[in-house]
Amino acid sequence: MSEDKNNTFEISENEEIFKEICKKLKKHPFKSPWGMCFEVPEEGNISYEVQEITIPELDDRNPTALTSKVERKDNPFPVPLSVERGSEDSCNEIDTINLSELKNSLMGLQENSTIENIHGIGILHSLSLSQVPKLCTMLSDINMSLAATTLFLNAVLTFEMPLSLSLSNALIKSIVYSQVFESKTKYHGSRNLLAAVLSFSEIYPKAAIDEIIVPCIQKQSLEPFQLETLLKMTKSSLPKEYISYCIRNILEYAIATEHIFTFLQNLVEHKIHLEIELHDKLAWKIEMWTTTHNKNIKFTKLIISILTVYGNELRVKQLAIYHETIQSNETIMKKAAENAMKKINI
Repeated sequence: MSEDKNNTFEISENEEIFKEICKKLKKHPFKSPWGMCFEVPEEGNISYEVQEITIPELDDRNPTALTSKVERKDNPFPVPLSVERGSEDSCNEIDTINLSELKNSLMGLQENSTIENIHGIGILHSLSLSQVPKLCTMLSDINMSLAATTLFLNAVLTFEMPLSLSLSNALIKSIVYSQVFESKTKYHGSRNLLAAVLSFSEIYPKAAIDEIIVPCIQKQSLEPFQLETLLKMTKSSLPKEYISYCIRNILEYAIATEHIFTFLQNLVEHKIHLEIELHDKLAWKIEMWTTTHNKNIKFTKLIISILTVYGNELRVKQLAIYHETIQSNETIMKKAAENAMKKINI
């Protein structure tokens, strides 16, 4: 019994201490977010039930930095600072409204329109991964004009905060490749569109390699616009840190054609260090292609570029492959290839 009395006394004492703490916190000189946790009810209606408090989720970015960085006057498409967090239906409703605004804006673009005429494009930063297909479907259904496509790409390029990899891949696949590269006449010959696509490859190089270069190198032939774009992309648009990634993808997926040899030559002449394993793959591909392309001048030029740029980095086995390839060469460039081999310090 004595133990029960002691326990009762301790509980009663703790309740008094708790009430005193609540009163002190309520009268704190500054407004504390903990105030809502310690409101003291009227005597006789005291409840000591633990209540669950809903704390708003914090953005993984610094709100202060986000406001100062994104909402700049020279950025026509600021990132939405907040998206109402509620039920999934509520979020979908908000996105539907914004996508409708973007859709109507794109459909109303004229030849003399500017990127300032595109409204609602800031929603791209708020889309979840599951909502990306809906955006792509909407853009495909619009069947945008040449001017609208160019303006849309240029508008995306003005974003200070880059798009996610998944969204940039989706945009390139659904617009640049499916609507531009697979078009026979609609987009060909547009200098403005070519410039926009090349700029896209500078800012989103992995997406450009995965969704433009890889599909194109699996074709037997390319349209003039496609060929020109890839030539410029491999020669000057791709950032240097993505050169080896592009070479690796070409070696893995490409059908051996003349333009493939030129793409590889452009990439090799960036003089980016390649891993030994990638040199092995390159030498093996050259050996495999030799039987059918030993009379091809562009193939021979590729070999000369490899020897000129990487000659002193090549291993004996790799050099032996290039030596045999040159011996079987039947082009007027054979002598130049032999001279390139002689300059290597073996």
